[in-house]
Amino acid sequence: MQFNKLKGKLKEMELSQDQVSNLLGISRQSFNAKINNKKQFTLGEVISLCEILNIDNPKDYFFTKDIPNMQQNHIQSQDRGNYENLHNNKTIY
Repeated sequence: MQFNKLKGKLKEMELSQDQVSNLLGISRQSFNAKINNKKQFTLGEVISLCEILNIDNPKDYFFTKDIPNMQQNHIQSQDRGNYENLHNNKTIY
């Protein structure tokens, strides 16, 4: 995961970790652990973050080059309008 790029996007959008964690419905501590690679984001959280931060290509932020393309493409195939069903149910590995 491109943590520095994600942190840069937060700064660019002038959003604090507190604000984003509230929008995701998780604690600030949990968001901080996830953005610092101590815990993993769920698929629902990734989809929500893409919406919150206007991220068009999640591959650039949430995947490294060593993750197979099939796994990377899974998130792009999700209907972003129905992300509530996925929120907190699946973890990105």
